[in-house]
Amino acid sequence: MTKKQEIESMLIAIYLRIGIDKPQNHDEILDFVVEDVDETADPEDWHSGDVDIAFRRWMESKEEPDNDNYFKIIHQGFQKELLREEIQIHAGEYGNVFLIKTEDGFIVDVYGNGDHVNTMAIYEEDLEPSDEDNEEIVEILPSEIDEFLDEWGQTVDEVCEELGYNLIDSEELLKVNYFWYTTPVISFWIPKESSMYSEKEQMIANFLRFQ
Repeated sequence: MTKKQEIESMLIAIYLRIGIDKPQNHDEILDFVVEDVDETADPEDWHSGDVDIAFRRWMESKEEPDNDNYFKIIHQGFQKELLREEIQIHAGEYGNVFLIKTEDGFIVDVYGNGDHVNTMAIYEEDLEPSDEDNEEIVEILPSEIDEFLDEWGQTVDEVCEELGYNLIDSEELLKVNYFWYTTPVISFWIPKESSMYSEKEQMIANFLRFQ
């Protein structure tokens, strides 16, 4: 029997002793108690009293005001059994998010109601400042935006006629290479990138697209 299994048996004995069924958040309590025993008790000579104290600490931690925060940190630190550093966060009623440290960065692992939802890997090199971040910021004037829209903005009828697209099926096709930009007066389809753009025009297109 592993140490975690022994602690779980002692934890269930506490439930029986205080007259409650196994709680729905038993796994959360178990993780807290295991970590507390690992951090505070003697590594070799730990006992059921250490588990009692850890469970009391968990109860006390729940007495603090929660403020109905959407995100709640359940665990933060090194998981000895999994040999990894991680943060476990409850998100809302069903979400469970893990931030797991890797050699190259970290992984975001998301679960919902027990089912795996999504995983995203983040690499350290992606977090480093790029050369572009060190470039001088170039101001874009309102007059330059107006000139750009006059030159490159097209209505859906205009761009469909130019490309030979059917109006009914055009939206999904246009989204591949164009973006939709709306002004108080009129809306345009604008190329995301173009070999005919000047460097400043590409900057304006990026600005309009992501603002």
